[in-house]
Amino acid sequence: MKFSKLVGTFEKLEKASSHKKMEEILGSFFKACSAAELVDCSYLLVGRVDAVTKSGDLGIAKKFVAQAIAEAHASGDLKKVNELQKKLGDLGLVALTLSTKKSSSLSLRDVIKDLS
Repeated sequence: MKFSKLVGTFEKLEKASSHKKMEEILGSFFKACSAAELVDCSYLLVGRVDAVTKSGDLGIAKKFVAQAIAEAHASGDLKKVNELQKKLGDLGLVALTLSTKKSSSLSLRDVIKDLS
């Protein structure tokens, strides 16, 4: 599965206005997942890359993520990143807005391996 499919599901979840709608979105998405993908997606859904019994917590501070986005996409301009975060409300949306690459061929497994 392409990681972008999971990202698209997360975007739908952000726009959902009710718990029931979120359940419907996740249900449809999970039906399309293989067993291995279902495990990986479930962990990412709760902000982890592995089981709680392992050291899968990403443990990345928001300030560090903002600085990384600034270095990668805003020529080191942390002020610009912070302003966009206030406007957009989410560092993921900031990274997407500043990114020159708007699509990715990364697979879900590639992302999990890189984060682990």
